[in-house]
Amino acid sequence: MRGGSGDAPCGRGTAAGAAERGDAVRRVRVHIPGAAAGSRIMLPAGEAHHVRDVLRLGEGAILEVIDGEGRRRGAVIVAAAGGRVEVAVAADSEETCAPAPVTVAAALVKKGLDDAVRGIVEIGAARFVPLVTARTVKGLEPRTERWTRIAAEAQKQCGRSRRLEIMPCRSFEDFLAAVPPGTRFVADVAAPGLLATRAAGAPPPYEILIGPEGGFTGEELSAMAAAGCRPASLGAYTLRTETAVVVAAAVLVQAAGP
Repeated sequence: MRGGSGDAPCGRGTAAGAAERGDAVRRVRVHIPGAAAGSRIMLPAGEAHHVRDVLRLGEGAILEVIDGEGRRRGAVIVAAAGGRVEVAVAADSEETCAPAPVTVAAALVKKGLDDAVRGIVEIGAARFVPLVTARTVKGLEPRTERWTRIAAEAQKQCGRSRRLEIMPCRSFEDFLAAVPPGTRFVADVAAPGLLATRAAGAPPPYEILIGPEGGFTGEELSAMAAAGCRPASLGAYTLRTETAVVVAAAVLVQAAGP
C-alpha cells in the first residue's frame, strides 16, 4: 500500500503513513461504519471513550479504521479534547477478503447466544440467523442489539473488516421454506457422517441449522430431510447449542476454502 504525500517523509504523521507502516506500530482498531477515504471524522462516543480514556491515546496516535464493509484504513488522531476525538482517515484503503459463504441458523436458547455470535465473527462466517423452533423455550426474544454490539467488538478484536450479518429472527418453517443456493446441512448427533466429510464433497455457499437444548423434533427432522437438508454430525458427543454453532461454523469456513 502506498504512503502519503507532502512534506512528511514516507507519510509519517499522516493517516496514509499509518496505513503504510502497518505492523510497525501497535494496531488499535476502531469501528466506524461508512468511514470515507481522506475524511476527518469524530469518533462515536463509545470509541472515543475507549481510545482517549481507556487507552489514553492523544493527538498523533495511529489507529486502524474498519468500516464493516470490507475496507480498513490507517488513521491518525488530529484532535482529542473534551471527550471528543477527531481522526483523519487515510485516502488509501485495503480491500480485505470477504467472509466465508457460511450461514449459521441457530435456535434461541435460555442462556443466550452471546458466545456463539462472538465465535462465528472470529471464525469468519458471513451470516447468523436466530430461529424459533418447536422446542424453543416460550417467551425467549432475540437479543439483536446486544449481538450487534458483541459482533462489532469481536470484529475489532480479530481484525475482520466485514461485519457479521445478523438477520431478523425467523420461525423454523419460514427459514426452511426459503431455498438457498449451495448446500444446507442440519446438525444431528445421530447422523452417520461427520460435517467435515459431508461438506468436503458439497458446493458452497453453506447453511447449517442448529437445534435448541432438546434438539429438533421428529417432525422438524422429517421436514428438513424433505427439503434436502443433509444431516451431519459434529462429533461423538452432544453439544450445547452455542458450542455447536461455533464448531459448525469452523468446519464449514474451512470447507469453503480461501
